[in-house]
Amino acid sequence: MPSTRRGFLTGSGVVVASLSGCANFGSSTPCIAKLAVTLENRTSEDQVFHFAVETSEELREWVTQTVASNTSEAVVREPDEKFEPVAIHGVVDTRTVRGDLLSSSEAGTRKICLRITFRCSAATEPTFLQDTDIRC
Repeated sequence: MPSTRRGFLTGSGVVVASLSGCANFGSSTPCIAKLAVTLENRTSEDQVFHFAVETSEELREWVTQTVASNTSEAVVREPDEKFEPVAIHGVVDTRTVRGDLLSSSEAGTRKICLRITFRCSAATEPTFLQDTDIRC
């Protein structure tokens, strides 16, 4: 059978998609290229933050970091491409928080960077704020 340009372009697209770190060809799941979590301490004391990302398969490893009072620190992770992240869990002091992450239907199939702010203040319970960026 003769080779065609259409067949070459289709095959090339599959190879490029699998090499780019977003091997979700034919899936409705967004490709999360980078997960950036900013730990924001709005208290007058140093705080120890713990957080873990829950995927469609399991709860991933916990990350622990101490953040000085009235400062913030960023933690950047490259998520496991095999599983869709669905939620994030956090603990500061003895206070816990859970937040649902962007759903597949909201992100489509594009490559995104997911930014989460894990905020702790003396006056309120810890919270997760979420933002996405398609310019990774």
